Amino acid sequence: ASYHTLLVFPFIIVYEMEEQAQSDNTLNLHTTIGFAGGVRNGLINHPDTKHIVYAIGSTVVVRDTTKDRTQHFLHGHSHTITALTLSQDGNYIASGQATFAGFKAQIIVWDFKTLNKIAVYSVHNVRVQALAFSPRSTYLASLGGHEDG
Repeated sequence: ASYHTLLVFPFIIVYEMEEQAQSDNTLNLHTTIGFAGGVRNGLINHPDTKHIVYAIGSTVVVRDTTKDRTQHFLHGHSHTITALTLSQDGNYIASGQATFAGFKAQIIVWDFKTLNKIAVYSVHNVRVQALAFSPRSTYLASLGGHEDG
């Protein structure tokens, strides 16, 4: 079966085009994901085409989009996630958060295979605006807000 994703605010709807349905071009509902879409690059398709990664509140969700539809929840942030990225090779996830004035905002790097936290950085004041891995996953670039001076 092939899958087609449709973004209908505030939900992600994944339709499955089953082999018998392909002749009449109908789509059957496969799953829906409650998703507000407020995180820049907040819904990421993994290169393995079997997983999606997204943030809800202070949690990163890794969801298997195959038939079993399992989900894993990555906890570690103390406040709302504001930035999310996945390395091009799919080995690493990075997430950044917002916090309050006078506090540093955390960036967490996760190992995709083990789903474990492998690094935590606190370099930006108040908010992480954006994250991006270098093409070979050697570096992680982060962008803070105007509070960084």
